[in-house]
Amino acid sequence: MPLLTFAIKPSYASPGFGYLEMGAEIARSSEGGVIRRVKRFVEKPNLPTAERYVASGDYAWNAGMFVWRVGAFLAEMDKQVPQLAAFVREFPAGDPKAYLAARFSELPKISVDYAVMEEASEVETILAEYDWDDVGMWTSLPSHLPAGRFGEFAAGQRCQRECTKQHCHQQWPRDRARRSEGLGSGGNGRRRARLSSGCRAGY
Repeated sequence: MPLLTFAIKPSYASPGFGYLEMGAEIARSSEGGVIRRVKRFVEKPNLPTAERYVASGDYAWNAGMFVWRVGAFLAEMDKQVPQLAAFVREFPAGDPKAYLAARFSELPKISVDYAVMEEASEVETILAEYDWDDVGMWTSLPSHLPAGRFGEFAAGQRCQRECTKQHCHQQWPRDRARRSEGLGSGGNGRRRARLSSGCRAGY
């Protein structure tokens, strides 16, 4: 039974994403989606390699979103990471606090991609037909925020003067930035820094 992963059609050559090398078409869904075999998972490439991948049309971004039957996934875990498989199979139905306290720290620190998907015997993919972006990367934010005259991007009410190439996320009415360049600031209250006279940001 195959494991399914969603692929994202690249909109540009990005060295910041992992890629899927897609093989032959296997089937089409009733809505017209194409299901293809996954030949291999590729870790984040350098820019020239990413450009070749995108130009070929045989590679897609790995979204890290999966669909599988529980039995099929556990069977792959049994083969590749039996310690994790045992942890899942023995997980209690009641309060798991004691179980987690006793077992979790002993587990290998590994993602599902490395642990299972990259070596799975049968992986298929379908190109997602919805908008997707890895907004966990700072470089993704400009495409989601309004831009100013000098390359600054901001969210919320803010006061900015002489700021260029800056991201500012404001949550407090009196937050302001003046004479800053290339600075990312987010108003989550974790830490504050005095940037210059009359300039304040949390990050």
